[in-house]
Order: sequence, then structure tokens, then C-alpha cells
Amino acid sequence: MLDIFTRFFDVIFPPHKSALMVRSFKDDLFCKLAVPHKVNDIQTLSNYNHPHIKAAVTANKFHDSKRAAKLLAQLFDAWYVALRDEPTLFVPIPLSAKRQKERGYNQIERILEASAHASLHTYSLLLKNSHRPPQTSLPRAQRLQNVQGVYTYKPGTDLHMYSRIIVLDDVTTTGATMEEALKVLRNELGHSHEIIGVTIAH
Repeated sequence: MLDIFTRFFDVIFPPHKSALMVRSFKDDLFCKLAVPHKVNDIQTLSNYNHPHIKAAVTANKFHDSKRAAKLLAQLFDAWYVALRDEPTLFVPIPLSAKRQKERGYNQIERILEASAHASLHTYSLLLKNSHRPPQTSLPRAQRLQNVQGVYTYKPGTDLHMYSRIIVLDDVTTTGATMEEALKVLRNELGHSHEIIGVTIAH
């Protein structure tokens, strides 16, 4: 019965090819695509050039695919479970107000919501000050300039209960976006917390 309704809605609202692709991905096989490695000081969990990873990131980011968010969350969960157990706050990289309104959701928050770790603590400690061109549309030198000063610290939650802060993004290329976010938090919080940058793919 569900397949009939799915086919019906696919005719009325044709899904993007990336959203179609992720429907067929099996959980156990997708998890095998995890390739944790570091890019400079940033922990990344998979290779964006793999077509399944790219499809899941695209479907989650632009096409509101709950299935894609769940798959990406599994990569995150596999990495997170291996960390030492400490009180941790997760900070999703924010969108500009314009982008948030256009998209209707933050794709990083969707990944955290899909995590099997139901007790994750999340808070938006960062605010994106302005709407700027997407990093992917710019060459490396301009990417570094494009993110300078784009984030400000947004207090509003008690940080004393956390010893670790993990900033999460979906994709990094040059690392400029994450490095700018980490710089803002480290300048604001000093050495009071361990602050880690993590991206789903590189």
C-alpha cells in the first residue's frame, strides 16, 4: 500500500534523482562508506566524491529527504560512539536568515535529529551575520575571504555542564567555513572547553 502512495506522489511531485537514489541504499552497506580522516584540524567522516555520499548530502540539503538525513546520521553515530564519554554540546553550522527561510530547515539539524543518540544536546551558539555566495561557487582564495567575520557568538545556554563542544557541518572542501566557526568559539570561550570541528564529508 505504501508503495502505491509513493508512486502516486512521485508522479505528482517528481523527486530529484538524488532523493530517488537514497531510497535504495541499504543501511549496512551505506555505513561501510565511512572513511574517518582529518582535513587540517577538522574531523571528517566520509568521501564526498563517492556517488552515494554525494547523493545523500544533496538529498538532505536541498530536497528535505528524511531517508538521506537518517543515512548521514548513521555515519555520525558510528564516529560518535567511539569517542570517550563526556558531556557534549553539539552546535550545527547555521544558515543565513535568508537561506533558512528559503529552505525551511537547517540540514545539519536534520542529521542530528535523525541520530540514534536520542539524548544529544544541541544549541545554536553561532549566528550567521549575512547572506553570502555559497562557498562551492567560489575559488579557494575567495572562499577564505567570503567567510571572514560571517559568524558571531550567540550566548543563551549554560555551558558549564559541558566539557566538550562539537561543531557539525555536512561538507567541507577548503575547511574555511568550519575554521571560521571554530575561531569564533575558541576566541569567545578560550580553553574552558574542548572544541572540535566535524563534517560528514570531504
